[in-house]
Amino acid sequence: SLSCTESKKDKNSKAIEDYEGISLLGDTLRSSAPSSSILQQYRMHKANFEAKPTVDNWIWYGRFIAYQGKYKEAIAEYGKAIEKFPDDARLYRHRGHRYISIREFDKAIADFTKAAQLREGKENEIEPDGAPNAQNIPVSSLHGNIYYHLGLAHYLKGELEPALAAYKKAVA
Repeated sequence: SLSCTESKKDKNSKAIEDYEGISLLGDTLRSSAPSSSILQQYRMHKANFEAKPTVDNWIWYGRFIAYQGKYKEAIAEYGKAIEKFPDDARLYRHRGHRYISIREFDKAIADFTKAAQLREGKENEIEPDGAPNAQNIPVSSLHGNIYYHLGLAHYLKGELEPALAAYKKAVA
């Protein structure tokens, strides 16, 4: 989770950029310390990725970087994955989600738009949840997540018509 706090100062009284984003009100956003469970899962997903750098393992590795509150690092990791697998919509979907986390809505919209273009005409698929529910049954789909987050990014920019259009596609 992100919170607003004062900037840290180094010994020369300069502000250190240790924040992940800027809120809509102009405050710096910093992440809370991750739980030991998140750190343990991060280490497992990192090891899986290093042993076998598939798109799926890269997605989970990036997710658990982000679950630690390291959104900029997750964005950079998804960028590396996109360089290697530029036609996989899931990578743009996850990077776009992290752009929303740090309030970079134009970049998020670009990624979700690219993801939607890559999925055009393809069958929808269930997307595994990062935080499973009590029944451990995924409740979202790739298309749904792309369009939901596209709508959210537009909404947060105050662009209500494109937000509504994206939400209608998410529902469909």
